Amino acid sequence: YPHVFSPFSIGNMELKNRLVFSPVVSGHATIRDGEVTDNLVDFIGACARTGVARVGIGATPVDFGRARDFFGCLSVTRDTDVAEIRRLAEEVHRYNARFSVEILHAGRIAKPEALAGRKAYVPWLAPDMDPDRFMQVEEEQMDEVVDLFCNAARRLVEAGCDEVLIHGAHGNFVSAFLSPATNQRDDSYGGSFENRIRFPLRLLKAVREQVGSSLNIEYRISQNEYAEGTITLEEVIAFLQQASRYI
Repeated sequence: YPHVFSPFSIGNMELKNRLVFSPVVSGHATIRDGEVTDNLVDFIGACARTGVARVGIGATPVDFGRARDFFGCLSVTRDTDVAEIRRLAEEVHRYNARFSVEILHAGRIAKPEALAGRKAYVPWLAPDMDPDRFMQVEEEQMDEVVDLFCNAARRLVEAGCDEVLIHGAHGNFVSAFLSPATNQRDDSYGGSFENRIRFPLRLLKAVREQVGSSLNIEYRISQNEYAEGTITLEEVIAFLQQASRYI
């Protein structure tokens, strides 16, 4: 592998080699508010000291009220978070590495204990889903989620991050729109492939318009969900061909 340690570029991001640290949920942020701790700064610094070109924080919710799937995750939900996230970015940059934050809305995989009586958002309320725990989103809630992602991405720009990774895999809210097994809506956001990809593409477009060229956008997607009736590889490829306009 002669090119592993040679530099290259992805979008506007220059990388010193071709090794990256996959998004990690370390649980070092405060459980209640997702605030940065010294332990989190130390952990991220340890990741960067390995010599990789990019370090990523995983599963960072855009909404602490409905979107968490882990406790101890980082918050990007408040403008006051920016200064603390900047501490993480600066720690990674000390080692000539780039800093990426994965943002998500957990949807049906939201941690029940984190909902505090709220209902988790899902694209489609399947007959076997508990209506006391889940709610099918309408346009108003979709607009809300798009705004949450855009504001989170804006804060990452202000904090000096290099990349935002939008989590669209593992059955979370964005992912669930794509799969016919979890999206059988009867409106323009469900049913056909063209309808099922409408919301994820709308979200990507809005985030790109929010950050411009100042932040790389990466998209995480499941190649195969290993369940009957889910999205096919051919559909994944077709979706990514359209998504490439924004990532």
